[in-house]
Amino acid sequence: HGKDWIDKTFKKWQPNTRGKLKILLGMEATYPRADDLVEIDSVEPYMQQMIADLKKAREKADIVLFYPHMGGQFNTKPGYFSRYVIKRAKEACPDAIIASHSHCPQLARIEDGIPVVNSLGNFNMSPRSYLAIHESLTEYGMLLHLYIEDKKIQKVTWTPILNYEKRGTQVSGYPVHEYYKTLKSEKAKKALEKDMQKLYGVVTGTKLTGEIFREEYDL
Repeated sequence: HGKDWIDKTFKKWQPNTRGKLKILLGMEATYPRADDLVEIDSVEPYMQQMIADLKKAREKADIVLFYPHMGGQFNTKPGYFSRYVIKRAKEACPDAIIASHSHCPQLARIEDGIPVVNSLGNFNMSPRSYLAIHESLTEYGMLLHLYIEDKKIQKVTWTPILNYEKRGTQVSGYPVHEYYKTLKSEKAKKALEKDMQKLYGVVTGTKLTGEIFREEYDL
């Protein structure tokens, strides 16, 4: 019945593998979806309200953080709608824009003097779920550190975390540099090194050089 027969027939397979088989067979399954569709006229009233709210917050707060829930689904690159919302939000000059929804890390950088994080990634999704697409780095999230002094953000760094789950236990988030120290297998270490290099490229848009595993990376 539908895609259920794959789960029943290949129940000993990892959920990720079963999910890939469903996609290969053209069945409905989880795959990356960017938020590329936007009708400018229909969203304009909401954009105006968003800008007004941010400006009102600016009048009363020392630090204004804009945290929209947006960003597609399992896509490593921000879609058109996310970029549009961020562009409009910058009109109100918040101190930082930090978004989440895609369940995987996305680009983070300083734009027009404002730290912009398109997605912080995952924090509590089971890595064994077929929804977790490894190619999109859904096992990973990022802790953002804002160093504030004199009512201004002076420095921004981030710490990658890995969602880890032992069978029968809850999902836990481990800083990647700490998790790496626990690995015994060289194969596992090489795989994590490869993931970290890819993750760094997704988040910063640049190649990771020097020490691979660090407690914090500069934005």
